Amino acid sequence: MFAYSVGLVSGGRLPEDHYALMQHLKGWGFRINSDIQQVIDAAGCQQYFEALAKRRADLAYEIDGVVFKVDSLASQTELGFLTRTPRWAIAGKFPAAQGRTRVLEVEFQVGRTGAITPVARLEPVQVGGVVISNATLHNFDEIERLGLNINHVVIIERAGDVIPKVIRVDTQAQSFDLRPIVRPQQCPECQSDLIQRPDEVILRCANDLGCPAQQKERIRHFVSRLAMDIDGLGGKVVEQLMKAGLIHNAADLYALAYDQLLTLERFAPTSAKKLIASIQASKTTSLSRFIYALGIPEVGEATAASLAQAFRSLQALMSADDTALINVPDVGPIVAAQITAYMRHPSNQLLIDRLCQLGVVWPESAAIPDQPLPLAGQTWVITGTFDGFTRSQLKTQLQHFGAKVAGSVSAKTTGLAAGREAGSKLTKAESLGIPVIDEAGLRSLLEPLQ
Repeated sequence: MFAYSVGLVSGGRLPEDHYALMQHLKGWGFRINSDIQQVIDAAGCQQYFEALAKRRADLAYEIDGVVFKVDSLASQTELGFLTRTPRWAIAGKFPAAQGRTRVLEVEFQVGRTGAITPVARLEPVQVGGVVISNATLHNFDEIERLGLNINHVVIIERAGDVIPKVIRVDTQAQSFDLRPIVRPQQCPECQSDLIQRPDEVILRCANDLGCPAQQKERIRHFVSRLAMDIDGLGGKVVEQLMKAGLIHNAADLYALAYDQLLTLERFAPTSAKKLIASIQASKTTSLSRFIYALGIPEVGEATAASLAQAFRSLQALMSADDTALINVPDVGPIVAAQITAYMRHPSNQLLIDRLCQLGVVWPESAAIPDQPLPLAGQTWVITGTFDGFTRSQLKTQLQHFGAKVAGSVSAKTTGLAAGREAGSKLTKAESLGIPVIDEAGLRSLLEPLQ
């Protein structure tokens, strides 16, 4: 671990430049990276980048580039942040690590929207310290662009030093027994016909509701952290429950019994109780999380939050037409059509009704439909740790009452919700004169709105 910055500073002064601050921390006994340097201009940055790139393979740890920072801490504060990144720092990425291997086979995976993704099975090869044996090929347009066949020798790289990707066929290598990659006609999971919509390049399984692979991926999405957030219900457990015939869709999760889990391999009394408790706890959620959890095509977390703020009730959203939907931020004609198609489908309506009957609830907005929500137009930032709720729960509450929750403090921030161990966001809010509210203040703000 290398210390690289500080958080809240209280009761004393530290150096006013980043490099000097790092040396100060080193004097206190913190480990800092011995390769950090102070340079004067862009040419110095480039020289440092090139020198470190040559030494990259000899380092005792993996890196994928260099971060260049403005040295003056006062200038850092003045420059501020974008939504997720500081204006006073920029990453210089090294060229992605590459490897050479052979395509042994191509298989097809089915996603929750029915999208068929070709995946290359490769002769295992080490790239950037990781053994790679699979790489996505995205779609058949990409396969044709590459001119790829089974048994071709290919060059692969880890995009961002993470995701394996086939870059090109190695035309200099000898390839034997080449076989074409045949476009499938049926779904590899349910054998239903595949379709290709006129405006898309991907193949899809037409069996939306009957394909087990699609259902599995929909359930995995439903229980994920940003959706219903059911702890302990990962992909392997979902697959295990489906194979045992205990669940067929997301609603079946809320009908699971403790005794049923005990019949499954790797489930003991303690783990079964924990999973049932997690499922029960997830019943109390927010409208935006519920909308996102449904897995409506093209509806991500931000769009789900916008829909919840605009319609304020599930019934209003289910009844909305394309014209009403297009008036919502983040919703255009394509997204609106996806939402109405989902909400009009009888099977989806049955799923939603059953989820509600099994106890999934969220607070309805008390605001009058034609009036703005009480925190509409406000932008809040959350930092630190709270005793009575998690940061995710606080974010949901603020969004429920119309506020936007941002990731960084700026001059446009309405207020900072600051818990224990608040760091640099608190320092910045104080420097900009932005109101800071602790946990007690948040309760005083939100409880009258319930």
